Amino acid sequence: MNGLADVFRGDRPAGVYRSDLDPDRIGRAAVDAGWAVAVLDGAGIATKAALLSAVGGALSFPAWYGGNWDALADCLSDLSWLADRGELLIWRDYGVLADDDFDSWRIAYQVFASARSPVPLAVVLTGAGPTDSPVDGSPIPLL
Repeated sequence: MNGLADVFRGDRPAGVYRSDLDPDRIGRAAVDAGWAVAVLDGAGIATKAALLSAVGGALSFPAWYGGNWDALADCLSDLSWLADRGELLIWRDYGVLADDDFDSWRIAYQVFASARSPVPLAVVLTGAGPTDSPVDGSPIPLL
């Protein structure tokens, strides 16, 4: 849990990570650190449309959210409506999207990894799925 604690303290940058830890334990640690937690059930996310809808709902995006890649990037660049110290998005079974729609997985990964907001966003991937970035092939950092 040390790597996760480093993210919550700001000693490690927000971004996209993998974890073998129990997602519920990760969520409790985030709440204890003053972060909000949102969860994506990746078992039901096999398409771009399903992902964009699930993220918008999980992160309580504003009504103007358009449900496309540009709108996702826009919303992730300003999470200021969130009152917490940071936002942790736990994406369970992320490998479903990677297996069924690799292009959407690649774009989603890129959008999440490049998100910069005054409110930090960390995405933790749990369950089975790729261990390397679909963008550049580098290992997805493990917490």
